[in-house]
Amino acid sequence: MKIARYKGGMFGEGEGEILSCCLCGEKDFDKLVVHRLGISVGMGGDDYTFCKKCLDDKNFGLNLLHHLGYPYGILLKEECVDIIEDEG
Repeated sequence: MKIARYKGGMFGEGEGEILSCCLCGEKDFDKLVVHRLGISVGMGGDDYTFCKKCLDDKNFGLNLLHHLGYPYGILLKEECVDIIEDEG
């Protein structure tokens, strides 16, 4: 099994981090298909890595929301949207 250590980005963030799937913990570099994808909720975000098994899982979206701390979804407050009835 090959394990990858991240060399760091432009500002050195994440330097020395072992790449692993944030959902299941898989560390085998050959099984990781997304490396350090930036995901933000609101003003701040982090980088996430996913293996093929988790990315292909039919519950990927729900698992990711749960991991990010939003098991019930991420919704805008009602005062931030206008609801329009569609006649079609």
